[in-house]
Amino acid sequence: MLAEAARFARLVTAATDRAYLKRRAQAAAVTSGAWAVAGLMVLLALIFIQIAVFAALLEVMPAWGAALIVAAIAIILAGIAVLVANRRGRHEPLPRNDTFEAFTRDPNAAAAEAMAPLVDEAFRATRERPGETMMLALGAGMIVGRLLRPPKR
Repeated sequence: MLAEAARFARLVTAATDRAYLKRRAQAAAVTSGAWAVAGLMVLLALIFIQIAVFAALLEVMPAWGAALIVAAIAIILAGIAVLVANRRGRHEPLPRNDTFEAFTRDPNAAAAEAMAPLVDEAFRATRERPGETMMLALGAGMIVGRLLRPPKR
C-alpha cells in the first residue's frame, strides 16, 4: 500500500511540476518534428518512385498513357489512405454496464457504493499498520497541499 502511495505521489507531483512539464513539452516537440521530417521524406520518395515509373512506362507507350497509369496508381493509393483515415477516425461508444447506469441515476449512491470497499480497506489497514497509514496520510496531505497551493509567479 505504501509503495503505491509513493508512486502515486510522484505521478501527481510530476503533473504539477513546471520544469518537468517543460521538458516533456520540448521532448514532444522534438519527436513531432522528427515525425514530420520522416513523413516529408516518405512523400518525397513516393514522388520519385512515381517519376521512375513514369519514365519506365515512357519506354513502352506514349506519354499520355504513362501519365494516365501513374495518375491512376496515385488515385488508388489516395483512396486507400482515405479509407484507413475514416476507419481510424471513428470512436467507439462508451460501454454500458450496471455501474454506469447506477451512476447516471443516482451519482451520490453510486459514489458511496464505489468508495465503501476503499473506506473499509483504509480502516482495516489503519488497525493493522498504523505507521504505514500515518505515512500514507502525510503523503496524501503533501499531494493535496501541492495541488491546492497557488503557483508562484
